[in-house]
Amino acid sequence: MYKFLRVKVEGVTHIIPLNNIMSIEVGENTKVIIMYKTVGFTHGTGSKVLGLTLTATEATNLEKTKDQHESIVNCVETALSTPWNSPFYYLKALYPITSVKREELTFDSGD
Repeated sequence: MYKFLRVKVEGVTHIIPLNNIMSIEVGENTKVIIMYKTVGFTHGTGSKVLGLTLTATEATNLEKTKDQHESIVNCVETALSTPWNSPFYYLKALYPITSVKREELTFDSGD
């Protein structure tokens, strides 16, 4: 069963797939990054993965961004635990999401 988060930004609904998430990370201030187990298409050095950057302009420092990250992780956990006939779950982040950007990201396994 596929699951999705729904988030509305400036009147536009964005659908965030939850299947194949590799990691959810704290980015620079205001940003939380979702990386997928899907290889990107850009040629160059390093591994590229497809991902989403969720921005919340009210998460203005590292502590707030970490709290935002935790709230998004909690929403993913809750969404994945809903019944099979409820594939969509509204993202209830601590701070309002002001931007959803799809992009290719460099993956660092930390090794």
